[in-house]
Amino acid sequence: MRKLLIAAAAALTAYGVYRLVREDGSPEEEARVPEVPIPFGKFLEDCVTVDRLDGRTLADWARPLEAGEVCVAAFPCRDMLDEFGITGCPAELDSETNLLQFVLDTETGNVRKARLVSFGEMSGKVKDLFNGQKYFILRG
Repeated sequence: MRKLLIAAAAALTAYGVYRLVREDGSPEEEARVPEVPIPFGKFLEDCVTVDRLDGRTLADWARPLEAGEVCVAAFPCRDMLDEFGITGCPAELDSETNLLQFVLDTETGNVRKARLVSFGEMSGKVKDLFNGQKYFILRG
């Protein structure tokens, strides 16, 4: 788990790679945000509830990531929902105790799998990964 968290932290640059772009960041290389809206019901197909959210809970579910795939972990706030085209999310879903997690193919914009993660508390290491942002991205 420690190696995975170190790898995840290394994937985040000093400027905070909190946008779905390729490593070189050139505009023509931007990863496609899903063109078809992602219905919130897709996240309910694979829900999990944990007392303490840790990196293993997030990383183990995403494995294996294929080349060209990223795993996004995000708080279900309005800005993030709009950015990723997620529709039908209930307004009462608490973004303090819930995360949306999905594996996105950066070439096609297709979502391979998605889930809702409800938790009581978040580990300090996971808080550090978010670093005050609304979402973070694990790369394969």
